[in-house]
Amino acid sequence: MWLVLALLAPLQEADFGEILRRFEADEPAVRERASKDLDAFVRKLGSGAAEFLRRKLSETQGEARGRLQDQLTLIERIEKARGILRPLEALDVPDLRARKLVLYNPGTIYTVNAAGPLPCRVVNPTRLTSAVGAMGTAYNDAAGRTLPNAVNLGAGQIGGLTLAPGLYKWTSNVSISTDVTLRGGPNDVFILQIAGTLTQAAAKKVILTGGAQAKNVFWQTGGAAAIGTTAHFEGTILSKTLIAMKTGASINGRLLAQTAVTLQKNVVTKPV
Repeated sequence: MWLVLALLAPLQEADFGEILRRFEADEPAVRERASKDLDAFVRKLGSGAAEFLRRKLSETQGEARGRLQDQLTLIERIEKARGILRPLEALDVPDLRARKLVLYNPGTIYTVNAAGPLPCRVVNPTRLTSAVGAMGTAYNDAAGRTLPNAVNLGAGQIGGLTLAPGLYKWTSNVSISTDVTLRGGPNDVFILQIAGTLTQAAAKKVILTGGAQAKNVFWQTGGAAAIGTTAHFEGTILSKTLIAMKTGASINGRLLAQTAVTLQKNVVTKPV
């Protein structure tokens, strides 16, 4: 292990020091760049990263020390997870490779303060405010569409139905108690305006057929949206309140809420 550290080039050591100094800058953009550079630097160290960070912690103070500690904690958690996964590598476990990639490629969490783990944490209140505003614009656009193709279809119970492209409006809650199918071409758009809540039962599916694409499906809800345990959803949810993904649920789409989104061991796939 120490051999790996000894081979670290002087230029890399200097780069590391510069990264740490930028954590003390007043400009949020500079600190954000430092976070990304630190993540990239640690990845290059490979198996020697944990030992390197432990050594540098004793030499570092202030905000930079906290960032190093966050990185070290993340690495230790990943190593623990790898220890759990390792006995399965000899088995034919579906999607194991994808699950391992998730551990090494965390998403990005934009925050207004220092909450959240590195390296996915990015403190950028300006960008976060802009994103929230854009979400509000999208919500109002979907909610403001007029001349629906159908009103209160199925009295709010759409499980078992097959929907064609178009604008649908409900003045009540909407429930998906059995699989629902959206059938259309690759350029067809579905907009579903729901005044109340949207609830999908456990293990049920929203199914796209005929070439319909999740990026063209929009569910606008005035109330909370709840996706049941192990259920699968398609499209973008625009909720005025809460979106709750129950354990094991998945979505090919986006979860955009004005109060909160809760996740429990879920798979969220960005539509293309």
